[in-house]
Amino acid sequence: MLARVVHRRTLEYPAAGGPSARCETARWPDLEEAAIALLREAGWVGPAQVEFRRDARDGSFRLLEVNPRLWGSLPLARLAGVNLVGMWYRMGLGERVAPAPPAPAGIRLRFAAMEWASALGQGTWRARLGAVARAAAATLGASIRDGIESAADPGPGTCYRAEILRRASARCLSWSGGVRKAVG
Repeated sequence: MLARVVHRRTLEYPAAGGPSARCETARWPDLEEAAIALLREAGWVGPAQVEFRRDARDGSFRLLEVNPRLWGSLPLARLAGVNLVGMWYRMGLGERVAPAPPAPAGIRLRFAAMEWASALGQGTWRARLGAVARAAAATLGASIRDGIESAADPGPGTCYRAEILRRASARCLSWSGGVRKAVG
């Protein structure tokens, strides 16, 4: 195992289960060891995301899936000082790569477009208002780095926001069948 970055989603969109809208690095030694043992047993080589979910009934963690690819919250690893893409690239060139220390806990990252979509998708107007206020505070305070948005390179963030808006609009129209029929 050359590198590991453990993180938890603190907000996802859609809320019932989806990609990270906000996430932070964490340390769960038992889960880390379980994931490493699973990958070793499988003879895994290359990047993988081993995902666990907490069972609400008893608080235990259950294996959800193993993603054999790079994942959406990958910018969190780089922010935490673990350059997984750079390591994988150097390995592809045939270079020896030294193991990276585990990422420290508490490094936070957000995806503003997903955060706003999540806020607007809350069930009640009161819940939406609170979620929008939190998203606005995070945006204005900029206390959490964004995984895509960058003033130095606004293109990716602009495209990402447009796609999230398109998806959220389609979801809203499908929820209100009468509006869709009236428009279409």
